Amino acid sequence: MLQKEQLEKYLGLCMKSEADFAEIYEEEEVSELVSMLNNKVEKVNQQLISGIGIRLYKGVQSVYAYTNETEEESVLPLIEDLRSSIGLKEEGQPVVLTKVEYENMHPVNVEFVRVSFFEIVYMFLVAVY
Repeated sequence: MLQKEQLEKYLGLCMKSEADFAEIYEEEEVSELVSMLNNKVEKVNQQLISGIGIRLYKGVQSVYAYTNETEEESVLPLIEDLRSSIGLKEEGQPVVLTKVEYENMHPVNVEFVRVSFFEIVYMFLVAVY
């Protein structure tokens, strides 16, 4: 997960361009696939998807780039490519982020990653039969 200081740095660099607006999207997702045939588990697949997407907007135009690497050595060249695509500036507005807390109106009762493989298969069988 990107830290506040990293986000401020990255967004600040993004705004050293002709962009009107910049956004960063961070993804970290675990997905599991269980295939069954005749009540027998045939295949189990678990996948971790993670990365960072950055988009710069200028008027109605936008440029976007994504990387699975979250280290600064990978993110900074990505930002430079985006800045070059939309137009470089030497100066930009500094970015200061303020944390805002919102009430979670729809809390998750059971985190999927904490459910065992056997519980998943059991729930699947109960749902099917």
